[in-house]
Amino acid sequence: MKTIFQLTSPGSLDRIHVEVMNLQNVRLSLKMITLSIAMIVKNEEKNLPRCLSSVRGLAEEIIVVDTGSTDRTVSIAREFGAKVFHFD
Repeated sequence: MKTIFQLTSPGSLDRIHVEVMNLQNVRLSLKMITLSIAMIVKNEEKNLPRCLSSVRGLAEEIIVVDTGSTDRTVSIAREFGAKVFHFD
């Protein structure tokens, strides 16, 4: 056990030890959590940028299923790095 910090007090608790290994395990556990965003859209060029901006940096992948848009929805999704699929 390695001491990261030490707290001395007049009470019965003289030292607080934190195991470095436990902290590393917590960090590793947090890294394994991933989030994917999947959206089904059609003609959402006005709303899509705001929506995708709100999840930027949170999701590991963004999947957009377009159902026949005739506006810039598909190109906007691609600009945000989304994987785009078409469903008609």
